[in-house]
Amino acid sequence: MTPYETDIAAWAEQNAELIRARRWQEVDAEHVLEEIEALGNDRRSARDSHVVRVMEHLLKLRYVTGEQTLRYNVESWRGSVALHRREALRVLRRNPSLRPELNTELLADLYADARAIFIDCQFEHAQTPPEQCPFTWQEILGEPVRPAAAARP
Repeated sequence: MTPYETDIAAWAEQNAELIRARRWQEVDAEHVLEEIEALGNDRRSARDSHVVRVMEHLLKLRYVTGEQTLRYNVESWRGSVALHRREALRVLRRNPSLRPELNTELLADLYADARAIFIDCQFEHAQTPPEQCPFTWQEILGEPVRPAAAARP
C-alpha cells in the first residue's frame, strides 16, 4: 500500500513539503491532481447540500398546515433556513466560481431532492408541493433582487 492509501494526512503534508521545495519529480502528481479535483467537487456538494436544506424547510414553512405541527416546528425551520443560507453564501463567497452554476437546471435538480425529502416526512397536514420549484435563487439564498441596470442609449 502507498502512503496515499494508508495515511492521507501524512501524504498531504509530505507532498506539500515536496512542492514547497520544488522537488517536482518526487511529488505524487496523480493523486495530487485527484485531490485538487475532489476539493472542487466537495465545495459544490457543500453548496448543494445547504441549498437543498433551505428549500426543504421553505417547503415545510409554506406547505405544512395543522396548528400543532406548526407550533412545534416553525421556529426550528426558520432557524434552519437562516443557518443553511449563511453556510451556502459562505461557500459561494469563498468559491465565487461556483456562483455562475446557479442556473435553472441546478435549481430544478436540487428542488427535486428537497421535494422528495419533504414528501418522505409524511406530514399529516400538508399540501403537496408543486413539481416545479416555486422559489427563485434570490429567495433561497435570501438575497435582495437587484434591479436591472438602466438601458443605455
